[in-house]
Amino acid sequence: MLKRMIRKLRKQNSPPTPAGALPDPTLTPTQFRELILHVARTHEVELNCSSTFELIDEYAEMAAQGRNAANIMPQVNQHLEMCPDCREEYQTLLHILRTFELENGDELA
Repeated sequence: MLKRMIRKLRKQNSPPTPAGALPDPTLTPTQFRELILHVARTHEVELNCSSTFELIDEYAEMAAQGRNAANIMPQVNQHLEMCPDCREEYQTLLHILRTFELENGDELA
């Protein structure tokens, strides 16, 4: 996950690399600060993307029902705060669940 964070930070604040050239491996002070903040938010026990993906539907259903999914499933919440890919998947799923609820006038069971 740390390698993914570094790649993301480099992409966000770096000019495009010319074709055939190697990207600059150094981080800017802003990128380094972001990396340190990400590392500081890590916990000794964390879920990886695969484990989060297995639980994300349950987490989204709880959130759509108005339950405090973050308190019920703190490790999933922590992963979603750190991982933009999983967070995007969660937000999409939550949007689908809420749209379904609005269209059908039903609460999710």
